[in-house]
Amino acid sequence: MQTSLQKYQRRKYFRLEKTMPVYYVELTDEDYTTILETHRFPERLKSLDMFCEGTSLDVSGGGMRFVGKVPVDNGKVVLLMFDIMDGNKVKKIRLPANVILAFKPAGRAGIYEHRVEFVNITREYREILIRYIFEEERKKRRLVEKEKKKQIKEEKRKQRLAEKEKKKQIKEEKRKQRLAEKE
Repeated sequence: MQTSLQKYQRRKYFRLEKTMPVYYVELTDEDYTTILETHRFPERLKSLDMFCEGTSLDVSGGGMRFVGKVPVDNGKVVLLMFDIMDGNKVKKIRLPANVILAFKPAGRAGIYEHRVEFVNITREYREILIRYIFEEERKKRRLVEKEKKKQIKEEKRKQRLAEKEKKKQIKEEKRKQRLAEKE
């Protein structure tokens, strides 16, 4: 009996490996309700004093993976703040996100990893994020291509030097041979 192998793409959005500063705070039910109903952030969340510092590991149009020193339980909602480039401008992103998975990675004392899914993200913000992710991926690919070209150029340079050295050795051997023949 033969079966065909099928591959399923479970992710809705491309994931970009990207480290950048992220600030996060666990939202109270009241904070979250205020954000949902008014589309504004409660006054207490307008200052960075309430936020914990973290570092993103990857980001997509649907969520983020980040590490920080303060754990947030699975199922809780956090407010994330981070900056991205939107064209030539820095765009300050503030998004609520549901903690899908939080855990303490082995061998990393005092660090907690969080995997979150953005909730109630507007179409505008999602498009800004997706545009940013694709632009960053393009930059990475350009750098990789540039590095490959640089390596190829360096290999060709080394090859030319080796060929030049080989010709020099052959020339020297012929010279020695002629001298030996004269003697």
